[in-house]
Amino acid sequence: SIKSNKLRVPKEAVLVSKLNPRIPRVWLPDPQNAERAVCSTEFLPLVARAGFDRPFVFELFNSDSMRSSVAGRASGTTGSHQRVRPADLLSIPALLPAPADVEEFSRAVAPVHQRALFNRRQASSLADLRDELLPKLLSGDLRVRDVEDTIHQVL
Repeated sequence: SIKSNKLRVPKEAVLVSKLNPRIPRVWLPDPQNAERAVCSTEFLPLVARAGFDRPFVFELFNSDSMRSSVAGRASGTTGSHQRVRPADLLSIPALLPAPADVEEFSRAVAPVHQRALFNRRQASSLADLRDELLPKLLSGDLRVRDVEDTIHQVL
């Protein structure tokens, strides 16, 4: 069970921040383990309904007009703690293209999104490798020549 008021993040979700919406924060999560994919309640995990898909939803919520509409619906006591209510966010009207245009758009954009996710995974893997090797290099337990062999095996 999920503890501390977290929300499950479905594999096809787009995360939209409800906190301080004037700061653009829309993410394509990359859940590797569906059982452990959770997010803070400060995010709204959106899943596209039939006829739309994740690339379209991501780009829609990243658009200037949508960000402006979301920010305009925020409320709160201070400028640094503005929030938009989920119902307000989901009630924003949007001009939607024909399904065939959405499909064509998504076919064009999806490879860019997939590449971005791949790059994030690779950057994370390289950071883990760095964190493992750097202390050993600094202590002298490992030599650069040994690290080069390891890197060639990983890549």
